[in-house]
Amino acid sequence: MKRKFLLPGILLFVAIAATATYFLKFAKYHIQNNVSVNCHYLAYACGDCYPRYNVSKVSPASLGKKLLNQDIDIEFASTRQEQEFNRKIVTCAICYNFDLKGDLFYSSKEGCYVLKVASYKLKLNFAKCCTH
Repeated sequence: MKRKFLLPGILLFVAIAATATYFLKFAKYHIQNNVSVNCHYLAYACGDCYPRYNVSKVSPASLGKKLLNQDIDIEFASTRQEQEFNRKIVTCAICYNFDLKGDLFYSSKEGCYVLKVASYKLKLNFAKCCTH
C-alpha cells in the first residue's frame, strides 16, 4: 500500500522542484532600498545587448564590493520617466555621467544587478563631447 503512494509523491516533489527552479531563473531579488550610484553608459558592440551602466561610485558604501566597476542594468518607475531620460541622452549617451537613485535588485535572468530608478541627474562630461 505504501508503494502506491511513494512513487506519485516522489514524482510530485520532483515536478514542484523543477517548476520552482525554472521560475527562479527569472526572479528578481530585492537587495536594498535608497541606493545611489554614479555611473557611465557602456556601448557594447553586440546589437542585441541591452545598454549597461558601469558603476564608479555607490552609496551606501557597504555595496561597494558588489557594484564598484560592475555593469548594472536600469529600469524606470514609469514609461514616461524612461522616455524623458532617453530624449535627454539620445544624441550621445557616452558623453554623460549619471547620478541614479532607486532600489537595487539582482536579476537572475539577466545575471546582473538592476537599479529601479526613482530619480536621476545627468552631467555632461565636457562641453564639446559629441558636438554639444
